[in-house]
Amino acid sequence: MNKWGQMKHSHERFQIKFVLTPLDLSYIRFINLKWQNCIKRSASFLLIVIGIFLYTTQSHADDYIRDLHPYADNGAVPYEHAEDPQVCDLYLQNLRYFVKRKLPLSCGQPVAPTLANIIKPVEWENLDPDQYPELFKELVRANHYMDAPDAPGDKSKLSDEKIYKDEREEVKKGIKVFRRANLTLKGYLILEHDKYGNRIPPQNESNFQIVQLGFDVITLKNSPYPLLDCANHKNRSMNPSQRVFKLQSYFVTNDLMKIYTGIGDYSGGVTDFFVINNKLYAEDFDEYGNVEISQLSSTKKYGIGFDSVCLYHFKHR
Repeated sequence: MNKWGQMKHSHERFQIKFVLTPLDLSYIRFINLKWQNCIKRSASFLLIVIGIFLYTTQSHADDYIRDLHPYADNGAVPYEHAEDPQVCDLYLQNLRYFVKRKLPLSCGQPVAPTLANIIKPVEWENLDPDQYPELFKELVRANHYMDAPDAPGDKSKLSDEKIYKDEREEVKKGIKVFRRANLTLKGYLILEHDKYGNRIPPQNESNFQIVQLGFDVITLKNSPYPLLDCANHKNRSMNPSQRVFKLQSYFVTNDLMKIYTGIGDYSGGVTDFFVINNKLYAEDFDEYGNVEISQLSSTKKYGIGFDSVCLYHFKHR
């Protein structure tokens, strides 16, 4: 007999049989228990490793953080309070939905499917420069700073008519857009001034429109400027050179005859417009991916404009 059993012989064939003693069974149960504990410890260790991996992945994922106390003008002026207390958090949800998908802001900010009934992009109608020649020329002059005392060099190199003609051709070819927002807007337009140049507050609200003239990098066609192609910028930020050609937006009179004022904010313009809970907002972002939301406002004293209400900081991890 050996440690593990007894050996028996027969005349017909050689057989080995193991007969386990109670001591042997106890030893096997001990070994089995050891294996079970080892497996449990391994499973626990694996769960800990998975948890650390998920935490590390989430903590290093790109994200947007809402600034709860935003200031403009280098910290001198606080943002206005949003009339809709939900709008800042709603748009934060939209930004976070797409930041996980690595969508470049240079190609515009779409709306998450879960928010499609709340956040709606503004629709646009293309305008014909030949149908609105006075407004078109005024927009061209504004875009080229042609009436400024220190106008850029192109004013001295090209005649006004040559600039108008070139801009018109770019619109016709689809290189630039000339369009109006399909919105019904009403507010206080300050169109008159006294002899001292002070604005005369209007007594009543008037209808007005929003128009754009310039490069739309999202619908760009036949562009001689490949750097403007938004597909070339695969990140959440915008190429600084792209902002030089930024699409300019303006408030204009309802008859599409005259510019009221340009639309701008802390970075000099807006990149898109959205209707959120039936109120108009403008969106802009800088080359670092930070996003600002402004709400349309109208007062007798200051007229119409966009007031900054929400600021989101892009965190690249």
